[in-house]
Amino acid sequence: LPIMPALAVLVGLRWSAIPVRWLRLSAVPLVVAAVGMLAFLVVLRLGRGGVALDVPLILLLPPLVGAVVALHAVHTRGLAPRLFHAAVFLVFLSIAAAAAPLEGEAGRYDAATIEAVAGRTVHVPSTVRSRHERHRFLLPGADVKGYWRKSEEAPRRLYAEGAILALVGRVGAEVAPADAEVLGRRVDLRTRQTPEEILDLVLHQNLDVILQQEIIVRRREAPDSSEDR
Repeated sequence: LPIMPALAVLVGLRWSAIPVRWLRLSAVPLVVAAVGMLAFLVVLRLGRGGVALDVPLILLLPPLVGAVVALHAVHTRGLAPRLFHAAVFLVFLSIAAAAAPLEGEAGRYDAATIEAVAGRTVHVPSTVRSRHERHRFLLPGADVKGYWRKSEEAPRRLYAEGAILALVGRVGAEVAPADAEVLGRRVDLRTRQTPEEILDLVLHQNLDVILQQEIIVRRREAPDSSEDR
């Protein structure tokens, strides 16, 4: 990563010397990415796969324009050097547009949930990259701690102790234990899909591959001292 700025300068200085055919080939993944983001937004808007989120029509514009620009860069030899930068920018904009529905009400905890956990310890799934840190923004006022996401024993132990914790599962599925009090829920993105899951997404529009629900629960009979756990 430290060499990226220097590499960008070198590419910029030698931009005119890069063969056009390489730019046209490099634009192909941009077409695929833009079309993929467009398809994702359309599937979300139509509510396929049991998941329906609010997707304003304006969000379809960046990937649509990005796909058109990238296609022109692939098929029009003379325009490839001029359109390539625009296509890259539009693809990044398309990724932002695809993530935008999860930045709204569906992807955030409501005020009641934030108030319910304020001043308390909330245990959330984490990985080696400390992904639980983002919950400090999602749950302001709560003492956020992470537990190893792949562990089956950790959430069971925390739940048995009466701690407040977040659980993840399929959207629409019943994730909470039968004796749990659900304090809040939201929709989140999944990561690290397998090739089989990606194929399932492409062929069957199975949004469970990339979307999951996250709920905050505690045992109903848990004592009020849970904020100290």
